[in-house]
Amino acid sequence: MRRWLAGALVGLTLVSLAACARPAGVDGAVADDWPQPAAPASWTPKAGECHLSIGDVIFLTVYQPVACTAGHRLETLFVGTFTGDAAARQTLPPEGSPEARAAYAECVTRTKDVLGDDYRAGRVELSVGLPSTAGWSGGARWFRCDVYEYGEDNDDVRRTESLQGTLAPGGPLRTDCYTFTDQPGTDVDSAPAACTASHNGEFAGLYFAPDIPAPANEKEVEALADHCGPVVAAYAGLPNDRNLLFRVSYVYYWYGEAEWDRGNRAVHCSIWLRKPATRLMKGAGPSAFPVN
Repeated sequence: MRRWLAGALVGLTLVSLAACARPAGVDGAVADDWPQPAAPASWTPKAGECHLSIGDVIFLTVYQPVACTAGHRLETLFVGTFTGDAAARQTLPPEGSPEARAAYAECVTRTKDVLGDDYRAGRVELSVGLPSTAGWSGGARWFRCDVYEYGEDNDDVRRTESLQGTLAPGGPLRTDCYTFTDQPGTDVDSAPAACTASHNGEFAGLYFAPDIPAPANEKEVEALADHCGPVVAAYAGLPNDRNLLFRVSYVYYWYGEAEWDRGNRAVHCSIWLRKPATRLMKGAGPSAFPVN
């Protein structure tokens, strides 16, 4: 009790003294004499920059671009902006939201222009980087379209040059040709091969499924894969008729439920040649694929 009472008396004494002898320039109001905190500052990354680390959330504290001629793992090819309802959100668009899917779709288009083809045509992965929670609260409304190379073991590769043009026809990161090997069950092993060397598989293209739920079982996956038939026929220059499967076989894979949720509804379609070739069989036509 004494301690609290003494504190109260001291406080009263100070107020009384201040009222009697106020220094010049002091108005007696304490609250308005503190400096206003600065508004949160936002920042925007730049296209054409390279980075040492890979991540979906980009913090200013670790934003340290390096020259693309120096050792790096990630390259930013485009920086977009959320607008409209997406920009009006109070929180970051979560993975799988319409806003996040729209950003992913734009990144697919923008990176295709720079890479020379869709990133799924070769050993390139696409990552969409977003601001941190604090950055979004501070007004950041950008998204970053990042790409990186992966090796045969799916590990990211440290590069010393840009990925621009690496998926154009004849590009060093394209995976146009394969050697397919049957495995027990329905599995097929694949190994990249030079198209001028003996190979029995070629990348035919991608089928893009509509915006429907991800396949829930093997039967639904197989139904999805049926759409590779027209893709393979168009690639080989064959009629898409009932004889197609007597001419060629095809191999497919989809990218899984997590990728589907972020907007990657592609099915990777490859032709399986009945007879190995040492050149690309694209557009070879019916004479090169007799009905067996």
